[in-house]
Amino acid sequence: MGKIINCIRFSSVIYIGLHRRTKRILLCRPIVGLFMTLQRWMDDRQARGLYTFLRSEAVEGSGLSVEAVRKALQRLVQRGRLAKVKNYFFVIVPLEHRSALAPPASWFIHDLMNAMNLPYYVGLVSAAAMFGASHQQSQEFQVVTDRSVRSLSVGRSRIRFVASQFVSKIATKLIRTPTGSIQVSTPESTVVDLVRFAKISITSQQSSRNSSRYFDHVNCRGP
Repeated sequence: MGKIINCIRFSSVIYIGLHRRTKRILLCRPIVGLFMTLQRWMDDRQARGLYTFLRSEAVEGSGLSVEAVRKALQRLVQRGRLAKVKNYFFVIVPLEHRSALAPPASWFIHDLMNAMNLPYYVGLVSAAAMFGASHQQSQEFQVVTDRSVRSLSVGRSRIRFVASQFVSKIATKLIRTPTGSIQVSTPESTVVDLVRFAKISITSQQSSRNSSRYFDHVNCRGP
């Protein structure tokens, strides 16, 4: 097909260029145009309180080709507008979380686990922190699921997955987040997990302290 010599903006969505070999005027969309089209689609999602999307959703929603979306996503990640969690899963980064390179994991963990088609609950030290029973800030977000999953680094945070055969049997509750709800182990269940998984908590000593706080917390509430 040859190459386009240059491409100029004709309107907000139409670009025209001159074909190098035939000298015919053609419609085209430079990378900047593609980038702006996808960004407008993302802005619309964020305005509706949606902070995650699949690559396939970006292709369908923007009307761009797979290759065009790939290039535009790459550029948005480089600019810090997006966080790439998986090759197929992206998180929109709001302005207030740009310095961390991603919003908190609690904002997108439910959508991520749905995309991975895995059962889950937020547990261990992360669950303790959500119930106010942990006074230490954990450096990782701990999620329990039914199989071994490699840890993920998203922005400046780390998501650690803990494999357990008891995922479907553990009592959980829904906790609201700025983007929806997530499954979190109950205080009683968290006590059990902190003991069961003491070796893979941040440290056994910290796990023991958190368990003790939880026992106090549960006992004070009574039966």
